[in-house]
Amino acid sequence: MCTSTSGAALACFAERNTFVFACDTGGDTHQARAEYFVGGDPTARFEIHQLAGKDSCGKAEHGDLSISMYRASVYNNNRRIATRQYKYN
Repeated sequence: MCTSTSGAALACFAERNTFVFACDTGGDTHQARAEYFVGGDPTARFEIHQLAGKDSCGKAEHGDLSISMYRASVYNNNRRIATRQYKYN
């Protein structure tokens, strides 16, 4: 499953042997971030910060834990400039 923000950030994950990708697809100076929760636990929040670079991706693995809520965002330094609101899995 994937979600993206205006063609600039992409966050994807798979159901089994859970992994999450955050990709910068914009080729600009902004940073792509994936924000997500695992195992249905509202305190188990994770982020992947992918530095700017066209078609570059960051990856995290979480074994058998499922992704319960996720979103993709684009940041300019610490200021969020685009986001997809959280989606539930």
